[in-house]
This record gives sequence, structure tokens and C-alpha cells, in this order.
Amino acid sequence: PTQILSDGRAARTHQMPYARCPSDIGENDKIGDWAQSNYVGSPGSQAFYSVDGACNPYIQFIQPLAAGNNHFGDTSSPANLSGLFSRLGCPIKLSDITDGTSNTIMVGEVLPDCSDHTAGWWLYNGHTNTHASTAVKINDFTTCDRKAPAQILWPSCTAKSNWNISHGFRSRHTGGAHFAFADATVRFISENVNHQTYNGLGGRNDNRVLGEF
Repeated sequence: PTQILSDGRAARTHQMPYARCPSDIGENDKIGDWAQSNYVGSPGSQAFYSVDGACNPYIQFIQPLAAGNNHFGDTSSPANLSGLFSRLGCPIKLSDITDGTSNTIMVGEVLPDCSDHTAGWWLYNGHTNTHASTAVKINDFTTCDRKAPAQILWPSCTAKSNWNISHGFRSRHTGGAHFAFADATVRFISENVNHQTYNGLGGRNDNRVLGEF
């Protein structure tokens, strides 16, 4: 990302139009000199723990893995990953998606102003663009800069470092967010979807029986 291109600018400063959602009106295209994105790969129902130990409301939805659910998805082993993408480039194959590609989230929408991991759309703070867990409720705006009082679900947990809240999928669309599934379809999922159902859509091999979504 530091490579200087023909226009004399570092690659990381170039904002790609397809990387931003039109609904995210008013969001800065850059934070520092890093271009931003509204789309990240899904690590599934991965473990993200808050710096403030009192701000982990979604711990109960983290998928238990026999080999251990690595914090932040810091793993290169599929056994330690719930979904499809990890921060360390975990090699996941289509054959690893035993829940079915139509029932497994691949990419979803995020809002850069809600997280402290916003250094670039291609690396998203130096890793592989995976800072969003399906353990977190869709459209929890508690840690966002632009939010209404009614959108604060956890009033004492507004710090962006409360990753059990800030690292979730969300959008400025009314009532939900868009997700691309492993079968290449795109679906809008309501923020009122059953949490267990949504949570299960993150895992690629948790063998859950899912409800409607």
C-alpha cells in the first residue's frame, strides 16, 4: 500500500468508488491518508473481546470451536476460525463450507466511523479486512461517531476499543445491511433478524438449523 503510483501518490490514498456505499453519506473518504471501505470479509461468529471487560454483551454468541476461537481471528488455521476470512490469511476452501454456500456470509457492510481499526480499505488497519463478527447484532451503533441517542444500546460502552460491539456489521440503510454470501448472491438482512439465525450465518461449518432470514 505504500508503493508510489504514476500520479505521485501512495497506493493506499486512492479511494475506489466501488469500495464505498452510497448510503454512507457524510463519511470521510480517508482517515489520515488511508482510503476507506464499507465492505469487509467475514470471519464468522469470531471472538472479539472489548478492552473494557464490562462491555462484552455479545460473548454468548461467539461460536465455540474445539480448537479454540482465536481473538480477532488471529489465526492461519481453519480449525480456529468460524467463518471465511482471518486476519492472518487463513486458507479456506469452498469444500470447507459444509453449512452450504447459500447459508454462509462471505462479505458484509461496515461503517468506518464506528471502529478504531480503520487504516485502509485493503488492509483495514494492517490486516486482511475482517474486523466484523456475526456475534454482534446488525446495526448496533453504540460506538459510532454519527448516532442518535436511541441507537446507543450500551450507554457505558461507547469507546471504539470495545471490540465486542464495534467490530460488527452495520450500514446507513434503514433497517439492516447488505451481505454477499459464499454462493455469490447478495441479500439484505434485517437488523431485527433472529440473532441466533444471523449468528449461524457467519459460521461455515457449525451445522446449525437456521430459520428464515
